[in-house]
Amino acid sequence: MSDQDVNPAQTMQLQTMQQLAEVKGQLTNIFTLIKDGQNSTNQRIDDLRKSVETRFSGVEERLTRVEENERSTALRAAGSGALMGAIVAAGIELITNGKLHG
Repeated sequence: MSDQDVNPAQTMQLQTMQQLAEVKGQLTNIFTLIKDGQNSTNQRIDDLRKSVETRFSGVEERLTRVEENERSTALRAAGSGALMGAIVAAGIELITNGKLHG
């Protein structure tokens, strides 16, 4: 078959089919790139969530420890204050009753 035997409409149809095949291939590649991008984004979001949860857990643990230490310090301070108050009161009692005057 020579070039003269080819119908111009058939040539145009073949060119159109080739172009459509190229567009389909490009769309497939774009779809794959978008899907890979979404997967990467989802992975980064998951990694960030895990990182934030881990750090938050660490902060909660430290805060709990600080609160426990604060309570224990407050109790010790209250106990020391009560003991000092009792010692001062006993000292004042001894002085006012004259038992320390020789």
